[in-house]
Amino acid sequence: FLKEVRKQGIKFKILFDPEAITKFPQLKEYYKDSRQHRTLPKDYNTGSTIHVFDDYVVTYAGASYGKLDTDCTFFIIQSKAIADSYRKWFDYMWDKSKS
Repeated sequence: FLKEVRKQGIKFKILFDPEAITKFPQLKEYYKDSRQHRTLPKDYNTGSTIHVFDDYVVTYAGASYGKLDTDCTFFIIQSKAIADSYRKWFDYMWDKSKS
């Protein structure tokens, strides 16, 4: 995935749970290239992941660091309005998070 991202010059921002850096310390090195990442405040760990791209929002629960659980749940929304709303919420969290 990251090879293709680099090849195509895709840029993205990532907000990590504070627990992510503790449990998977190589994340900072893994995502160091031209990507930006920040960490949410310590009281905001979640068991879910959200990806927003184009007109899509993909949400899933059951992802651990480096693997998906056997009972992982995904749902996908295709809606420009909803994707734009998620981007606004992301921007707010980004502004409130630390580098």
